[in-house]
Amino acid sequence: MWLTIIIFLVAYSNAENLNSPSSEDEALAKFSKSCILKSEYLELAGGCVAQFYADMIVDYMLEYSQKAIGLAELRNVFGFAPPGPWKPRRDGPPNETELAALSTVEEYYELIEPQYTQLSRGNRYMLEERVTKVIEFYDRKFPEVRNYYRVKFQKALGDRKVDRDTVDEMIKEYKEIGETVRKAVDELIDSSVHCQRELEKREEKSNKDIRKEPKAL
Repeated sequence: MWLTIIIFLVAYSNAENLNSPSSEDEALAKFSKSCILKSEYLELAGGCVAQFYADMIVDYMLEYSQKAIGLAELRNVFGFAPPGPWKPRRDGPPNETELAALSTVEEYYELIEPQYTQLSRGNRYMLEERVTKVIEFYDRKFPEVRNYYRVKFQKALGDRKVDRDTVDEMIKEYKEIGETVRKAVDELIDSSVHCQRELEKREEKSNKDIRKEPKAL
């Protein structure tokens, strides 16, 4: 009887632990409900465009900058060199001759690393220096984004040997984890719009209250 109860309690406790969100998941959920101020949007855009254009530019950069953070953390968990300056986008996947010529796993990763036109040298959409600023902004204000990638990659890799098969599997993990982060960034952008409106309403009300105050005789 008591043995049955103990087994039930242990099983229940383990189930609770499996269903409970991890600290990094909770941190990402909190991040998605945060706020980026209008002044921050203007700063990230370079400070030389109107607010309307700054909003569009920065929303776009927020999306691709988090992808760059994810790729940097993927390299980090493998023990590979950090990403360097942007490179031109490759044309198509590597062929069999290119793959056969590789001598290390890191060279293999370099050849198949996920790439994005917006994060490639010479693209028409983003400047590398501005994306670097957005990444620095993430790390300064929202370090939970980088930490989310790092912890998830560490858990996914475990103590496995880093070979070509592992690299292939971890790239799949990167895409799945990145989709979760992308959704959180989309929610952050929506949350920022709402909080900006609330701040504007408060400021407008405050200004009206000041105008209503009786003037001293």
